[in-house]
Amino acid sequence: MRILSLFSIFFLVCFSTPSIFAKEVETFDLDTSQLPTVKALEIIDPSLASIEVVENRYGISLSGTFTRTVGINGFPGVVISPDGFIVTTAKNMEDALRINVTIEGEKYTASLVGSDKFNDVALIKVDNADTLFKAASFGDSDKLTQGQTVIAVGRPLPKQQAATRGIVSALRDYFLPNGYLMPNMIQTDAHNFTFNRGGPLIDLNGKIIGLMSFSVQENQGTPQYLMTSVLDLNFATPSNIVWDSVYKMMQGEEVFHPWVGVGLRPLDDTLAIYANIPEDYLGKSGVMVQDVDPNSPASRQGLSRGDIILGLTRVRRLYNGEENTSEEIVSTPLELAGLIRDSHPQDTLGFVVLRSGQVEEFLMSPEDRPEEALPGTV
Repeated sequence: MRILSLFSIFFLVCFSTPSIFAKEVETFDLDTSQLPTVKALEIIDPSLASIEVVENRYGISLSGTFTRTVGINGFPGVVISPDGFIVTTAKNMEDALRINVTIEGEKYTASLVGSDKFNDVALIKVDNADTLFKAASFGDSDKLTQGQTVIAVGRPLPKQQAATRGIVSALRDYFLPNGYLMPNMIQTDAHNFTFNRGGPLIDLNGKIIGLMSFSVQENQGTPQYLMTSVLDLNFATPSNIVWDSVYKMMQGEEVFHPWVGVGLRPLDDTLAIYANIPEDYLGKSGVMVQDVDPNSPASRQGLSRGDIILGLTRVRRLYNGEENTSEEIVSTPLELAGLIRDSHPQDTLGFVVLRSGQVEEFLMSPEDRPEEALPGTV
């Protein structure tokens, strides 16, 4: 009995009066309403769209186009105008014929307005919209800085938002899977999952600064004991490029992708000395032609592999009939690619080329890049 009494006292002391052994923890309500990420998601939420591809093209025969009912939903998009224009990626809308979209819980039919496969941008529009939608705002992607917080947002289900947060890991020119060189592609560690691929990448003000496009997984050189480790690189198309594409589509215009058909490689010091580059250009410029697409303006005008491009002159015809001439010395492939990419169909490009010790100029106008272009050419 004495043992039982002592045990009873011990039990009562330990479990009935915990304040003897530990101070009570004060509790409070966590207010998340003022967190920057929460506020940004609240701003973008009314503009998010959930896209369903009801039917797409399945094949073509002599009797016409085969279609199939697929009912694939969960493609993300974002409303960019009150009358119902919606942006997503071209990959999401590939071969789409019948489309439904859900915005703020309401379902609408929509139509594909245009698709820019090279920049991976597609534009759809709600059919006969009687309501005005909440349009998201575009930010200036040229003002992004490395380390800036960004959020990738999507709507996997009609009434459900999902997001991943990260930073701008890098801003770099990148060859897309289709071989097209994209300028200032946004690399981010905000993960690019199915639910947000084609959705907006936003800043902390809730503005669109990119469109989530694709991911690259790299595990080359991974040690045996880390075989499950994968480097996941996520990329978004910059908002300024997205806007340039969708604005042209809204106007019923084709998106022009300037291309002359040359693949380039850097010219190191050893090659520069061996090639006898003139003193006026030595140490300042030089890009070697590595490939030439046989069906390109460069090929038709006589550029060939091994040529060294020293500079570029551009004659731009203005709307008033005047001409504006600029001359650039090029030192890297990306620099030359950028000059070509900024050209217009009516421009005349003059490539200053060193060949067999002689400096020549090759004149050509850029063409719209064909889908069958040699990968890596600009």
